Amino acid sequence: MARSDARIALFSDVHGNWTALQEVWTALRAEGGFDAVVCAGDLACFRPHPEECVQFLREQGVLCVMGNTDLLLLGEGVPNPEAVARLPFIPEQLAWCRRRLSEEARTFLQGLPLTVRFPGAGGGGDLLVCHATPNDPGPVCPPNGSDADWEAVMGDFDAEALAFGHVHVPAVRAIRGRVYVNVAHCGLGLPGNVGYTVLTSTRRGWSAERHPVPHDPDAEREYAARIGFPGAGTDTGF
Repeated sequence: MARSDARIALFSDVHGNWTALQEVWTALRAEGGFDAVVCAGDLACFRPHPEECVQFLREQGVLCVMGNTDLLLLGEGVPNPEAVARLPFIPEQLAWCRRRLSEEARTFLQGLPLTVRFPGAGGGGDLLVCHATPNDPGPVCPPNGSDADWEAVMGDFDAEALAFGHVHVPAVRAIRGRVYVNVAHCGLGLPGNVGYTVLTSTRRGWSAERHPVPHDPDAEREYAARIGFPGAGTDTGF
C-alpha cells in the first residue's frame, strides 16, 4: 500500500566538520525511510574538512541550500565584525578553507538555491527550507525571541512549514497556523545540539521531531591541531 505521508530529514551548518557529518549520516542511514535528505546551508567553512564535506554531500545526493558562510567561501561578503572581535582567528579560518576548495566544489556551492520546497501529503501545505530566512541567508532569528520576533525576521512566505538553521539551536514553534523549525546542526556549536530533524507531513499538516546524535568533539579538534588549522587550541566550538 502506498504511503500517504511525506518524511524529510534535515540538518544544517556542517561547517566542514567531517566527524559530525559522518556521525549524523550514520544515524540517518540507520533510521532510513526518508523521501529526501536536506542540508540547510553552511556546508564547509570554519572547520578543517571543507572539500571533503562538500564532495560527500554532493555525491550522496543531499539537497542543499545556500548559507551565509557558503557565500563567504565564494568571496561574497565579509565575516561578521562582532564574531571576529570575539574570535580573531575567523578570517584565517576562512582563507584556509577557501584555499582547500576545488573548482568542482566551488561550482557546486555557486549553484545552491536559497530555498527548496516540498509539497505536503494529500495536497496539504508545502514545506519550505532555507538557511536563515527565505529571502536572505544572513539574518538571525533569535532562539529566545517572541513569536512576533520570529515572524518579523522571516517575513512573509507561502508555505505551511518553514525549516531553517543558521543559529545552531534546534527549536520548533507553531505560530498562527504555521510550523517554524530550527533544525539541528552538525558541525559548529554545542555538541548537545548535533543531530537532525525529521519533518513529516500527513493530512493533519507538518510535524517535527528532533533526533539528537552523540558527538565526539575531540576527533575533529585533535585533527585541527595536528594539521595546524587556524584557531586550533583556542577555538572551543567544535
